[in-house]
Amino acid sequence: MNVRLYELYISRDFGVIFEKITDHVVEAMWIPNHTSVLYIANKTLAIIDVSINLTEIINVPNVTRFNRIRNDFLILEGFEPFEKTDILRILHLDINKDKLLTIIDAHDSGLKFDSILLKKYKEDNFCVPDPLLNATESIKRCPEGFKALTKFNGFVPLDPDVCAPRPKRDDEDSQFYEYCISYNFSVRIFIFSKHSLYINMLDHKGDYLPGSIFKIYSLPMNITRDTPISYDLNRKEIYVYDNHIFYRLNETNRTFSSENISLYQFGFDVISIQYDYLNSQMFVLDVNHRLFVVSLKTNYIKLLSQNVTSFKFHLDSLSIDYITDDKICYYTLYSTIICLDINLKIKKFIYSPKSKLHIILLDNSTLFVTKYSSVDNSINYEVIFVK
Repeated sequence: MNVRLYELYISRDFGVIFEKITDHVVEAMWIPNHTSVLYIANKTLAIIDVSINLTEIINVPNVTRFNRIRNDFLILEGFEPFEKTDILRILHLDINKDKLLTIIDAHDSGLKFDSILLKKYKEDNFCVPDPLLNATESIKRCPEGFKALTKFNGFVPLDPDVCAPRPKRDDEDSQFYEYCISYNFSVRIFIFSKHSLYINMLDHKGDYLPGSIFKIYSLPMNITRDTPISYDLNRKEIYVYDNHIFYRLNETNRTFSSENISLYQFGFDVISIQYDYLNSQMFVLDVNHRLFVVSLKTNYIKLLSQNVTSFKFHLDSLSIDYITDDKICYYTLYSTIICLDINLKIKKFIYSPKSKLHIILLDNSTLFVTKYSSVDNSINYEVIFVK
């Protein structure tokens, strides 16, 4: 098969003048967070520093192509088949850019890298310390009310795929562990697809954990984008509205039962629902733009507002925000509803109780992030971000 060859140029003045680096190039890339370019030409991989007169940093012969597995790691493929040699070359693009590492017995399920580099290997999809290495972890702690998630290794930032340290982060020198969880609550992400519910645990900051995988739960019905549906993370129950009836689906062994429990029958169609498991109540927006709250404890329904186009319930602050034709409103449960007049055509509105910011999406797809001061029940905006 004929390989397509290219010429490689660099411009230091935004495309006015180009300087030729080399020709016969098969593949090339800019190395993120570096001043270097990597390319393969004439069966040789080279890395040059464009900030120092195109100085060559690395020259590796007999390379056919490379595969980037992270910003600072490359798998090098050579002319000798990997299956034949069982040796896979890894190029670590760190401060010491001339360090070339190898992996021996790379077919093993627990890939063991050079001890200077990793000190971790994979076991059952998790990164765990290598018992053969005398690796010491730095002494850190979690914020008050949190503990280190040691099962997933809460001591160092690890890449979930290769058990390798991630690129340097802004908070790398922090006194806290990289992965902490709360004693009192958990942070999870859940996604509905047509036939399944996907759930994954996150750390206390909402970041993915190393080696984490989504748990998959099968659903007894097809879910579309327009299906009014809500998930109770506490009891692992799904609330869904279908054909004027509210159902509750219970889960057993990662499967939601097809024996739906019918809760209520309404005489109107519903656009969206959100369940508050702390108070056992459901917020309901119907096709007539009426916003209700339904208590599953007392079987009581209350109309909160009319002419509502969208709403958002905040479980952490037990509050709800919504927009009407001419107002944005914010309601903390068991308190009063606060509404402010507004003269913008709003498509979506979310209020952040912690930051006290309004996130507003207009009908013309303009996004505002604003603070406001209330004067005579009107809004004076301080625009922070517009897109």
